[in-house]
Amino acid sequence: MTFVNKFIFAAFFAVAAKVGQAQEAIEFSPAMTRCLAPVESLDAQIEICEAALETDETEAIAGVFLPPILAELRGETGDFEAAYEAASAASINGPELLLVMGGAQHKSKRFALASVFFEVAHYYFPEDVLVLQVRKQFLSQLRLELQDDDDAFLDVLSAGLRKNPSATIRLNERAMLYAAQGDIDKALADWDVAIEVAEFPQVYRFRRAEGLWAFKRDDEALSELTLLTTELFPGGSYETALLNRFSDRSLYSEADMQGALTGAEALRERVYALQVEIHMTQPDLDAALRIANDWVDSDIRQGQPLLERAKVLSAMGRDADALSDLNHAVDLALQHENGEVGRLSRRAILNRAVFYIQRDEFELAMGDIDRVGATDPPEVIEDLQRGLTDEGLFTGEIDGTYTRETKQALLTCIMRGMCDP
Repeated sequence: MTFVNKFIFAAFFAVAAKVGQAQEAIEFSPAMTRCLAPVESLDAQIEICEAALETDETEAIAGVFLPPILAELRGETGDFEAAYEAASAASINGPELLLVMGGAQHKSKRFALASVFFEVAHYYFPEDVLVLQVRKQFLSQLRLELQDDDDAFLDVLSAGLRKNPSATIRLNERAMLYAAQGDIDKALADWDVAIEVAEFPQVYRFRRAEGLWAFKRDDEALSELTLLTTELFPGGSYETALLNRFSDRSLYSEADMQGALTGAEALRERVYALQVEIHMTQPDLDAALRIANDWVDSDIRQGQPLLERAKVLSAMGRDADALSDLNHAVDLALQHENGEVGRLSRRAILNRAVFYIQRDEFELAMGDIDRVGATDPPEVIEDLQRGLTDEGLFTGEIDGTYTRETKQALLTCIMRGMCDP
């Protein structure tokens, strides 16, 4: 056995308090010792451990530790259905052992088997905060590790979904992967399941609309987005549902509530922005302006709707109106960030710089670019320099210093339409 010996004792300590067993119970159990001892063949190891699970002398601990061991062994054979069945048989009161085993498989780059353990944990403990955090972290790390191997990532997602078919985050990830591979029908099928089972399905409906638009099914995308706009309007059904969900202070804090409402606001912005973009690409500038006006009327506290409307007005040749919106957006963003150049004002100022560049007003554009560059922290400048280097526009040292060369490269990037504020 390649991995079980190494990790099962770490798993034991992780759950010892829950199962109430002493370390000696594992060390001196003959059946457990036989199961953990390496043998020549995987099939023989499985047979020994299955026999140990049925042995009375280890009944108290066998129900805790042997099922995950068998799940790992079954996973080594490629029989993930049997692995699910074995892992699901663990008689524990918490998910810690399954999470430890999943972490062991992840560390060993046995990603599909790691997904088995994490999804079994989530299946039986769907509200456990630790399970939710670990699953989210696993998926994020895995996406980075497999960023150049979409097929492998797809296999891992599918492995987890076979046990936990209503895992909405994984359904969404797989749907986006299917869409990227050109299979919109499979993508829509996954989004439909996520929408059906999610408590708050609006984010998956938005993803579905994005997918439809990417495949030039504009009317279907706009129909979905129109419905979402009504639901996401401040004080609408989505916000009401969130307030009801997070109002129980025995379960959620005020920070949880505010985080949920901030997420709703961000989703509303994306819904409006996508509608504007679809209409502009059709092109139907009158429809785009109508949507942008509705957005401005609904909420301009941080200036984002004004930036989108400025794009429409600029495309319509209404430069004075566009610049007025840009100036107003900058003022609102700075006001929201107490006069300091932060994320919102940075975006507004750079959008205005783009406007100036498109009209050959380079001195005004450089004034805005310098205003942002002079206040960006070194780590932001470093990221910018790396991105400009990747685009072949910057050849200087990546040191987080806003130099003349950095500024010129950024200006070139914006002029060529390669940098989106």
